[in-house]
Amino acid sequence: RERSIFASTSPEFLDEIVKYGTIRVFMPGDRIIEQGTDSTSMFILWVGTANAVLESMEHFDGELARTLTNVGSLTHGSVFGELATLGVQSKRTASIVAGTICCTWEVPHH
Repeated sequence: RERSIFASTSPEFLDEIVKYGTIRVFMPGDRIIEQGTDSTSMFILWVGTANAVLESMEHFDGELARTLTNVGSLTHGSVFGELATLGVQSKRTASIVAGTICCTWEVPHH
C-alpha cells in the first residue's frame, strides 16, 4: 500500500477493493493484459515481476512478425490497467507480460 496509488486511501476503500477482487496467477511469458483489448479491470501485482510492452505488427521477408518493445518494468505493489477502472481508457494501451511467476489481484470495473 505504501508505494501504490492506494497510499493515501481509506481502509474502507481498500476493503471494497478486496471485496470485489480475485487472485490471479500468471506464468512467465503469459500476457496479463493484451494491448488493444477492451478494458474491464485493473491489477495489483503482489508477487513477481512483469514488463509493459508495446506491440506492433511488421512485414519481415514477406512474413508478418510481431515486435515487442519493452517500455517499463513492474514489481511488487505495481498497479496497472487502472485507466479502465477510472474510466479514462476503454482499450488497453500496452500489453503486460509476466517475467516471472506473478500473483496479482484483479479488480473488475464496476
